[in-house]
Amino acid sequence: MQAESRVGAGRRSRVGEGLGCRAGPRVRRGDGGRSPGLPTVAAAALAGLALAACGGAGGAAAGGGAANVGGSSGTAPKAANPNPQRPGAPTITIHFCTPKAAANAADPCWKDATATPLTNVMAGTMATGFSGTFQAVWNTKNLFILEQIKNPEGFNPSNANTTDPWESDAMEVYLSSDNGTDTGMSSNDTQIDIPLGAPSSVWVYTNQSDNGVQGYVKNVSGGYDVMLTIPWADTGGSGTTPGIGQVIGLDPAADTYSNGTSQNQSIAWGSPGSSEQNPSIWGQAVLAQ
Repeated sequence: MQAESRVGAGRRSRVGEGLGCRAGPRVRRGDGGRSPGLPTVAAAALAGLALAACGGAGGAAAGGGAANVGGSSGTAPKAANPNPQRPGAPTITIHFCTPKAAANAADPCWKDATATPLTNVMAGTMATGFSGTFQAVWNTKNLFILEQIKNPEGFNPSNANTTDPWESDAMEVYLSSDNGTDTGMSSNDTQIDIPLGAPSSVWVYTNQSDNGVQGYVKNVSGGYDVMLTIPWADTGGSGTTPGIGQVIGLDPAADTYSNGTSQNQSIAWGSPGSSEQNPSIWGQAVLAQ
């Protein structure tokens, strides 16, 4: 089987040295493409992993601990100069709320947040029973994204790839601070990945900042829940000024390795096929009260 290449593959910057941020080409590998010496996390840690921030303080355990969320509550500010929407792009409205617990789908914030299916196959032949949805909320400091993944195999900590997280059980989020129409990644776009089995690794796109991105994963019946807390400064380029009416490009994705094979399966919201580094076809999120 030939290797599958990500569109627009490029080098990633090494930020947060010593905290698990990695540099490397964005290439999906086929059979036999795994890097040697990948880290292993003890199975006992799976009950509630806190995926620590790269360049920031580690979060509380996801099995009920409080998330390091920050930001305000109450009435949201209005955006002074919101980005225009992209006609025809998949669109969701995300509401102003601060989750109180990490990767906890029962948190009141998620009650009214629309659960949007991840239906586009980006890579691989899909594993039986692998599916998922995502939800998003925001406050003045952070964007919060929750994925609820159904996977009868769970996730495997022994295949955690901190160099190329998308080549293991992982969560991916693509963001465009200007909701751009570029067909390749620009300075205003970013990609954030976390391998579910490596609690110290948060991977960010080339030359993009990491001001304390945090990830959390929690085992649940039939699968797992994963949450990313993303400071607005880390949404691409110089970041996003949040406010009611602001629009950002957004494309969450989920990866799994079926039965530990080296061919992964990836599902996303807006990106069909191996086109996830094309912001013009990502979805878009409109910030609301």
